Amino acid sequence: MFKLSEDQEERARRLHKESIVFDAHCDTILSVIDGERSLGEKSEKGHIDIPRLKSGGVKAQVFAVFVRPEWYHDAVHSTMKGISIFKKQIEQNSEDVCFAGAAGDIKKAAENGKIAALLSIEGGEALQGDIHMLKIYRELGVSSLVLTWNHRNAIADGAQDLRSGGGLSDFGVEVVKEMERLDMVVDIAHISPKGFWDVLDVAQKPFIISHSLPRKFMDIPRNLDDGQIKAVAEKGGVIGATFYFSSYGGQQGSIENILDVIDYFVNIAGVEHVGIGSDFDGYDGNVNGLESCEKMINLTRGLVYRGYSDEDIAKILGKNFIRVFEKNVLCDCDGLAPDRSARRSKACSFAPQGYAGNSASCLNAGRHASVHAAPAPLVSSLRTSLASLYGAFGRHESPALKFLHPYQFSLWKTSRKEFCHAFWRPYFHF
Repeated sequence: MFKLSEDQEERARRLHKESIVFDAHCDTILSVIDGERSLGEKSEKGHIDIPRLKSGGVKAQVFAVFVRPEWYHDAVHSTMKGISIFKKQIEQNSEDVCFAGAAGDIKKAAENGKIAALLSIEGGEALQGDIHMLKIYRELGVSSLVLTWNHRNAIADGAQDLRSGGGLSDFGVEVVKEMERLDMVVDIAHISPKGFWDVLDVAQKPFIISHSLPRKFMDIPRNLDDGQIKAVAEKGGVIGATFYFSSYGGQQGSIENILDVIDYFVNIAGVEHVGIGSDFDGYDGNVNGLESCEKMINLTRGLVYRGYSDEDIAKILGKNFIRVFEKNVLCDCDGLAPDRSARRSKACSFAPQGYAGNSASCLNAGRHASVHAAPAPLVSSLRTSLASLYGAFGRHESPALKFLHPYQFSLWKTSRKEFCHAFWRPYFHF
């Protein structure tokens, strides 16, 4: 590994401490779902847990709920289960980590000395062809969706399904538009080349490729050619350099490989469009020098060694991804813009039923507001919304709840009141 002078080492430590180190993708939740480990306990397995994130100086981590192929037939239920497990893990470790449902929460977490945990879904199968699921996921705090994994779904062809040359379907076009309306980040890692260009045509906001490599380094359709890299930059997006080398073709990757990838992306896209998307816990093996998130400071050391300026290092470590999330994830999952004064004139699409045209009431409906202090119409609307949700979970025939039928619907039915209260409790005081 590279050797730094004492001054360079001190500079690297300072930059790493001052920066909001943002990792745009990991698959750690899968092993938690499988019961192999807990986020709050330091483990010898895998690459990420909260103790190692802390010691590695990572201040913002995107956790993906990956929709495994064996889950496709029941993807909504499996995704909901993953979200539930993730949130429980965050609640159990609230002293060290906090859930970030809006971009503003990232900086707030850093100011409070906590790790910001963001939630994404990897695989549009989680919608099961129903665009309304996007709003449900957004209300649960999902801030980004990876449209495809490697296989074709209702949204688009994945990177390993190239025979048809298919890109975005009509449904996929609507998904991209709806995600932007709902303040969700569009993530097109793993999409087919045709799908990439289709998203470029449809998207109105910057999108991301959370974890990828240049095809010059690994020539597979899942990675990016030079034209695609330039196009992401022209759209204002960001590409996350992944640490995937160690699982491809028997190669043993090294931190020097990752730095080469970053250099390549920067030379083509510009430093404003490059970030980190480790894909930790999504591949086998280790990268020498980046064996886990605990070693993330070595990446900062490497950027110092390669001659990047302080500002450029801060951009790569986190500022670039945070910029895109700030342009996309404007509303928290409770319907409140982080900068409320800047958006008072815009009715919030996540307000409880009855508030679509009343932005002032929406602003009074935040998680920190008390129902008892709210205007009477708010209380009335809340009661209506809560009653509707309560009733919906009591109707076995409800189309919106078909995903629950094979999985102990009777349990949900008997505890629906408790579920409704749990759903609303973060937003209102009962």
